[in-house]
This record gives sequence, C-alpha cells and structure tokens, in this order.
Amino acid sequence: MKINRGSTRLLKPTYPTPTLPPTDALIPLSPFDTVTYQIHVGFLYAYRPPNPSNEVIEQGLRRLLAEYREFAGRLIFDDNGHQCILLNDEGIRFVEATSGSPLGSLMDKPSPYYLDLHPHITGIEEELFQVQLTRFACGSLVVGCTIHHAVLDPQSLSRFFIAWGHTVRNSIPVLPLPLHDRTIFIPRNPSVFQFEHN
Repeated sequence: MKINRGSTRLLKPTYPTPTLPPTDALIPLSPFDTVTYQIHVGFLYAYRPPNPSNEVIEQGLRRLLAEYREFAGRLIFDDNGHQCILLNDEGIRFVEATSGSPLGSLMDKPSPYYLDLHPHITGIEEELFQVQLTRFACGSLVVGCTIHHAVLDPQSLSRFFIAWGHTVRNSIPVLPLPLHDRTIFIPRNPSVFQFEHN
C-alpha cells in the first residue's frame, strides 16, 4: 500500500482579535523537560467516516494554536543558557496525504507503512509539532502527529486533542484551556526539606 504525501506547509495561529500577542515571549522548560529525551514522539489516531474535511480540521487547528502557542514556537537557549520555548508563532508542519487502499488493508497486522502515516520523526530542524492527515479510499482518516518530547506530557496532549475536537465543531469553545505556568516546577532556592529521609 502506498501513501501519497501531497501538500506540506507551515500553519500559523489564527487569533480571534486583531491585537496579536508578542512574538518574543519565552516559556522556560521545567527541570523535568530539560532532562528528558530531545526527540520527537509519533502517534496515530484512526477515524471511520464520516469525517470533517481537511480544511475544517486545519481551521480548527489554527484557532487552537492561538491557545497552545508553544506548539507553533521554537526551542532556543536564553541568555543564561537555559532551554526555552520561544513563542514566535513560526508555525507547525501540516501534511496532507492520500491512499488508494482502504484503511482495513493496513490494520490486520503490523506494517512498516504505519511509519508513513505521520511526518518523519527524525531530521526535524525546527518544528515542535507536526500533523499529517491521511485519507483512505474507504473514507477513513488517520491523523498522525509528532510532538517534541519537551513540549508537553501525555495528559496535556490528551487535553489538546479534546480541545482540537471542540474547535473543529465550531460551536464549542476551546476547552480545556492549557496551563502555561511552568514556574510551578521551579525548585525552591534555598531548598526546603520538611521531612527527614534516611
């Protein structure tokens, strides 16, 4: 089975107001994020028909990126040498693909074709989040994504997908909203020890 990748482009956030947020804000990584693997992680979601069009999914994603700005940002090092996410709204990689086969022909056993259902995990220069929409002949849709491991944890990713579904439905507000305050993970200085651990 062949996956035909079509258009690929950068998606930038769509803001509801004409006043744009600053594009030089930094989100420091938590101590947990700085010691984790500096890699992209890929995952897949498969949906039976009917499905919204790629355009509707794209517009919902653009609106959502206005709330999840770190997805469209870039990893940099600040003046103190600490790794941060620059909220510059440079965008995420968005790929549209098709297959002339039904999705069921791929699902019966493990296959190397699964790797073609999301953007490449290796060799990514800048984008922190990538999305690939693959349409199958049977009308099914596979949403394949890659996310940089330092950007968010699995629970936050689940909340992101719930919110993405809400934005695609248009009439539902973006909920749940993300928590951007990573300072809750900054260690106390000086350290505070309440219990003696032997």
